[in-house]
Amino acid sequence: MKKFSVAIAAVCSLFLTAAELFPEAFQRIGRMKNPAEAEKAYAELAKTVKKAVQKDAAFHAAAQKAVKAKNFENAETYIAFITDTDLRAFAAMEMRFARRQFKQLTIESKDFQLEQWREDLIPEAAYMRAYSYAFMKNRTAAEKDINTAFNSMIAPAPKYRMAHKLSNIYSEFIHDDAAEIALLQVVMPYTQYSTVEHFYRQRIVCRYAYLLGKTGKVDEGIKILTEYKGDKATSRIFRIKQTIGDLYAMKGDKASALKFYQEAQKIYPPWAKSLERSIKALQ
Repeated sequence: MKKFSVAIAAVCSLFLTAAELFPEAFQRIGRMKNPAEAEKAYAELAKTVKKAVQKDAAFHAAAQKAVKAKNFENAETYIAFITDTDLRAFAAMEMRFARRQFKQLTIESKDFQLEQWREDLIPEAAYMRAYSYAFMKNRTAAEKDINTAFNSMIAPAPKYRMAHKLSNIYSEFIHDDAAEIALLQVVMPYTQYSTVEHFYRQRIVCRYAYLLGKTGKVDEGIKILTEYKGDKATSRIFRIKQTIGDLYAMKGDKASALKFYQEAQKIYPPWAKSLERSIKALQ
């Protein structure tokens, strides 16, 4: 019954978003380039709208802009005005995360039952806390939130994007290739979906292939990348060729590695220098 109620609430939230939560004024403020000006505009909007859900949305947006403008005292004030308890806690986590106050974030959110939050807030809240726990070297807590963030998403495109962010937690802090491979393996079939942006496709496919190489499956990694059909963006083709070069280097095939490094340099000259160290290592 609870899951059904949450699902209904999520549908209602989407309906409000489309029909009344974001009037033209809200969208216009969102296009402002100056965060401080947008902050003030959202705060003023919060005073004029009638519905609680609209006020919460405006105060939340004002808090986000205040954080971006480094007006942290203002952000705290706006957050205090948010009446939805989940959204208020989420906004506070966003502020801590943006300020890289990871220890404070974990302390303040340690008792949050994120799985029981509003569905639209769960993935990002779990990601922020997972990152913070990983930074604090608490792997057990971090991986619990990684699972929450990942499993709370269903649609291919957002799940793929989240996989990319969670993969970075593994590569930056946890350093468990097998666990990271297991995570990415789930979303690899989603690469075929047109809704998944090429930026994330290329990043995940390259990372997955590279990790296969690190765990002794170099040929499998090379096969995945040579068969991968991405878009025509030269910066992304560069990364594909660079990673294939890395895999051949792992294999000890220096000639093939050099070939792909040089092809990468030619196809996207702005990043050519980044491969000089790899080329020198081959020599």
